[in-house]
Amino acid sequence: MLGRMIRPTCVRCGEPLPEDAKFCPNCGFPVGSPLP
Repeated sequence: MLGRMIRPTCVRCGEPLPEDAKFCPNCGFPVGSPLP
């Protein structure tokens, strides 16, 4: 499907993230934070 957006995923657990998420709904990791 052309034009389909790829949803961002959590860098820690791989859970798909809602567009406006500040934290992963699965593991609670802050969105946009690098892994330690």
